[in-house]
Amino acid sequence: MPNMFYCQFENTLKDLQQCAGVLLVNSPLSEEETLAKNKLIKLCLEIASKQYPTLASSEDNPLNYNSIKS
Repeated sequence: MPNMFYCQFENTLKDLQQCAGVLLVNSPLSEEETLAKNKLIKLCLEIASKQYPTLASSEDNPLNYNSIKS
C-alpha cells in the first residue's frame, strides 16, 4: 500500500530504520537484495548530497554517490 502524503516520511523512516538494522548486523543477503541494498544506499547518498551540497562537492567524500555500483 502506498504511503499517504501526510505521513510518507514517518512511514519511510520506519522502513529505512528496519533496513539499517539488518545492515548493521551484517546479515547475509541474496543477490537481489544486495543489488537493492546498493540502490537504496546510492539513493540515500544522492538525497544527502542534494540537501547538503557543500559536503558532496569533494570527489573523495562519501556523499559522492556516483562511485557506488547499482
